[in-house]
Amino acid sequence: MLFRSRLLPFLVGGSLIALGAILLLSVEPWKYSNLEHFDPSDNPLGSWLTGGGLIIVGLVFALPPLVQWMSEGAFKEAVLELPEEGAPLGGETVVRVRLVPRKALKVASAELRLITEEAAEYIEESEGISFNNEDQNQLRTRLMELHRWNSRLAVPLELSEPLELDVAIPIPRELPPTFRWDRHMAQTRLELEVNLVGRMDLHLEKELIILPRYAAPSAS
Repeated sequence: MLFRSRLLPFLVGGSLIALGAILLLSVEPWKYSNLEHFDPSDNPLGSWLTGGGLIIVGLVFALPPLVQWMSEGAFKEAVLELPEEGAPLGGETVVRVRLVPRKALKVASAELRLITEEAAEYIEESEGISFNNEDQNQLRTRLMELHRWNSRLAVPLELSEPLELDVAIPIPRELPPTFRWDRHMAQTRLELEVNLVGRMDLHLEKELIILPRYAAPSAS
C-alpha cells in the first residue's frame, strides 16, 4: 500500500510533465519571427503558459515520491515496525527501527518523532453578495498539533552493518484516541528521520493507532 501511495502521484506527475512538454514542443516559435505572418488568433502564449503550468504541477506531484525513493536507495532495508494492535493510553509502546545499508553511510543524526494532530472541517461563510446565485460558503480545515515527542536515536556516525533498535515511546493518558467521524478526526503518527552526509535524507512515516481507554489491555 505504501508503494502504491507513492506510485500514484509519481505517475500522475509524470503524465502532467509529459503532457506539458508535448504542448510546449508543439509550439513553433519561428513561425512568429516574421511579423507579416503573425496571426493574433494563433498566439502561442496560451500554449506556453498552459504547458509550463502542467510541468510545474507535475513536478509538485512527482518530486516528493522520487526524493523518497532516492533516499531509501541508500538502504537495502529501512523499516519502522509498529504494534499492529495499537498503543494504549497512559503506557508505553515499543517500536522497532531496522536499517540495512547497501554500503557504508555517514550519518549526521537520527531522530524518531511522535506527533498527534486533530483536524476539523468547518464551513466559512463568505462576506459580500453573490452575483451568480451560487453558494459562496467555503469548506476549510483547521489543524492543531496536540502533542509532540522526539528522541535522538543511537545510530553510529558510520553505518556499515545492519542496525536494529527497539524504542519505548510514552503515550500520555490525555491524548485523544484515534478517531474519524464526519468532519472531525484525531491522528497520531511516527516519523523517522535519518540525516545522511552526502546522500538524500531518509524519511519514514507511519500512523500509530491510539486505543481508547476502555480498549486498553488490563494489567493482570
